Amino acid sequence: MKGYIVDGEKIQLIQADWEILVMLDGCRYDLFKKNLPAELKKYELKKAISNAHGTFEWLEKNFNQKTNIIYLSPLIYLDRYLPKIRNKFSDVVDVWKEGWDTSMNNISQKYVTEQAIHYSKQNKRIIVHYGAFWGGTYPTYKEGVFWEMRLFCQKNIPTIILWNINKLFSPSKAIEKRQKIIERYERQLKTFFPPVLQLIKQTNKKILITADHGTLQGEFGYYGAHHSRLIQNKKLVEVPWMEIKNDET
Repeated sequence: MKGYIVDGEKIQLIQADWEILVMLDGCRYDLFKKNLPAELKKYELKKAISNAHGTFEWLEKNFNQKTNIIYLSPLIYLDRYLPKIRNKFSDVVDVWKEGWDTSMNNISQKYVTEQAIHYSKQNKRIIVHYGAFWGGTYPTYKEGVFWEMRLFCQKNIPTIILWNINKLFSPSKAIEKRQKIIERYERQLKTFFPPVLQLIKQTNKKILITADHGTLQGEFGYYGAHHSRLIQNKKLVEVPWMEIKNDET
């Protein structure tokens, strides 16, 4: 099992020194660094190379054995993609069930943070998965025809074909359109810093902030994060790596 590469060193995520793993879904290193708030700049930020191109691949590669970890999951279709993954964790808390925010058509960051603080009181490691904020390119729906079509396409159509369809019909061919998508991505990313800071302040734990994979924001005309190694681009795997120890908070 290939782990993350941090400063040239291979690190197995499950063996890294953390009590709370804050996982920002699809968070690029360069845009994380660019938008980092002052409160987090006092901690050392490193560039890591993830061992996955997508979330489900990330789960399979990094948590392929039984652990004593509580996983706060925003993944609506977790059981459909990885029906056996629940057995790898002490508990899987489906935060999307009670934490869905209809006003933003996504999961409430506040609710996820509240649950993280609650579960941090147990003597177990926790994965706090803040999900789907990279959807500045695509809409995020809880259920319905869109999701069923997306699942069908991902299961039956080669990924490289999906990428090129996306490229062909992308509404963001013009430079100004691409810039708007990047700006939206950054606005969404910034909304995740306050709950992360709250988590740091209200828990006396060793925290690791990282991501499962990166995304493309118009490089070669492609957008989003697609689960294939047929497209090789460092932006798909370069992610932040920030360790916060107890005595630093």
